[in-house]
Amino acid sequence: MKKIILAAAAFLTVLSVTGCVSAGVKKAKYISIDSRGCYICQRMEKVIEEVESKYGSEVEIITTSDSSDTGEEYVKKYGINKFPANIFTDMDGKVFFRYDGLLDFKAVEEILKKKGIGLPETITQTTK
Repeated sequence: MKKIILAAAAFLTVLSVTGCVSAGVKKAKYISIDSRGCYICQRMEKVIEEVESKYGSEVEIITTSDSSDTGEEYVKKYGINKFPANIFTDMDGKVFFRYDGLLDFKAVEEILKKKGIGLPETITQTTK
């Protein structure tokens, strides 16, 4: 049993060195923009913490307020007029999902899973 475990560990090490396993590679961005004094926005903080905890290695999380310089840029860029604003993009900035309002953790999780985030990596073997 010990030999099998060691062989599997060696195989995964080779895969990670050759780039076949992409652990820790960011696959998407989650931009959350709130507004000061917004009760619903405050409730999003816990959801964002959960997302960071579970998906932080795969998702770059950006949180900002509409009153900050960065937040103002996002408000203009995405035409935001309701808060909280939740924008999901690929790493090139292409939006694949947007929702203005409160999202619970389960909803965010479903959005990410549809993009292939949080799913176990599959190892495929090709034969010649």
